[in-house]
Amino acid sequence: MCGIAGYSGLGGRPEQLSRMTEALQRRGPDDEGFYESDLPAGQAGGVGLGFRRLSIIDVAGGHQPLSNEDGTVWAMLNGEIYGYQSLHDELTKLGHVFNTHGDTEVIVHAYEEWGDECFERLNGMFAIALWDGPRRRLVLARDRMGKKPLYYVAKDGTLWFASEPKALLAAGILAREIDPVSLALYFRTDSVPTPRGIFKGLKKLEPATAVSWKNGAVEKSWTYWLPPAAPVEDMTSDEALARLREAIDVSVRERLVSDVPLGIFLSGGLDSAVIAESAARQSASKLKAFTIGFDEASHDESGAASLVARTFGFEHRVEVLTSSSALAMLDEAVECLDE
Repeated sequence: MCGIAGYSGLGGRPEQLSRMTEALQRRGPDDEGFYESDLPAGQAGGVGLGFRRLSIIDVAGGHQPLSNEDGTVWAMLNGEIYGYQSLHDELTKLGHVFNTHGDTEVIVHAYEEWGDECFERLNGMFAIALWDGPRRRLVLARDRMGKKPLYYVAKDGTLWFASEPKALLAAGILAREIDPVSLALYFRTDSVPTPRGIFKGLKKLEPATAVSWKNGAVEKSWTYWLPPAAPVEDMTSDEALARLREAIDVSVRERLVSDVPLGIFLSGGLDSAVIAESAARQSASKLKAFTIGFDEASHDESGAASLVARTFGFEHRVEVLTSSSALAMLDEAVECLDE
């Protein structure tokens, strides 16, 4: 988990960018980075990018924001690009020169090579901010399923964006005023449906969507991916099981790429048990598993989770969530919202 924040347009000051990034510190305690264009004050097309990093891949060289060779294209990534090594190899063969070993620089060179179509080639969970300097153009993109959050506000010729609304509140460009329609939808569905936000003027970028901002306005917004229609295939149950196992193994294997120790959240359910089995079989080292238990027996699955952990050789830790600790967490969340 990392955090991105920034702006593009007429407004935006370094102290606001700093406040936004500081508000995201818990998302990325390991590192921070900034990039700001050197346009004269008041000109359209300026940019400020701020990043908080949780170091997972290329710990030493993955500082963000990062750019291409001549500093004309910059990118920030919250999330992970799965299977980025194959894209790295393909782009290297096309003549691109890499200075890091992580997945973020792949985005920069993919944009250089394929333009807006680059997002179609990215498989992962991500929120991306990309700055095209020569075109004075900011591009934001969100992963296909919308796993990584990305909020934005368009105000007075400037687009502001961040991984969390609290960063936009910290910058002073978003009023702490609840949108009544969004609130009603929340009570109705237990969530605020995309593209709405809980505050007035706040929007969420939709999954599998990218938007570009240029000259103080939205240049275009597009959906870069749609779920493909599943072909009807005649196969036996054994063939279907083999295909499913292969798909799960590929998915899990791509998520085991890391330069730091990995662990999994483990419940007592079937899905996490299947993932745990695949991870244990494919991992080169012993993994850790973590489970939240409950003092209410009807909600507690820690016993089943412990059985799964023992079966597949995980080092297992269970943290019991009591009624009092749950209330304390809720109080802490309310305090954070009030800050």
